[in-house]
Amino acid sequence: MREDACMSEPAGRDRLVTVTAEGDVAQPPQQVFSIVGDPLTYSSWCGGVLDVEAAPAAEHEPPAWFIRVGARVGLIKMSTRLRMELVVDEPPTDLAFQRRELNQPGYSRASLRVDVRATATGSTVVTTIELGASKLPPGAEALLRREVRKSSKRIESLLSQPLR
Repeated sequence: MREDACMSEPAGRDRLVTVTAEGDVAQPPQQVFSIVGDPLTYSSWCGGVLDVEAAPAAEHEPPAWFIRVGARVGLIKMSTRLRMELVVDEPPTDLAFQRRELNQPGYSRASLRVDVRATATGSTVVTTIELGASKLPPGAEALLRREVRKSSKRIESLLSQPLR
C-alpha cells in the first residue's frame, strides 16, 4: 500500500469522511475489473460490506443495489442498508456508485469509486469511499481506513482462487 488518506470535511449539515487507499494487484485490469465490476462480490473484498442484493429496477433509473454496511467498534455493532446507484461504468478502469434513496429525503451522502490502472506488473487499484459521518461512532473512521487498505489484497486473493 503506497498511499492512504482519511479526511473529514463538512457536507452541508453532515460531516463527510473520505478514505482513499491504493494497492497493487498482480493481474491485468480486465481481471481486476471482473471482481470490482460485480457488486455481488463486494462483501468478499470491500471491508465493511456485509451483503449486497440487486435493487428492483426503477423505470428511467440507473442500475442500483442495496448494500448493507456495518462494523463492530468495541461492544457496539452497527449496520445500515444503503441504496447505491451505478454512476460510472467504464470497464476495465473506472467504476463508481453513489447513494440515492428513493422516497427518503435527507439521507447522508455515500459513494464508492474504484479506479484500476495498468502497470508493468499488473494493476494499481485505487479505492475511495466517502460517507456522511454524522452518525458514525467514535473509532469508526479508523476502522474504515484499515478495512479499505486491505481491499487490493483481498481482490488479489479472490483472483488467485481456482474457478468453481
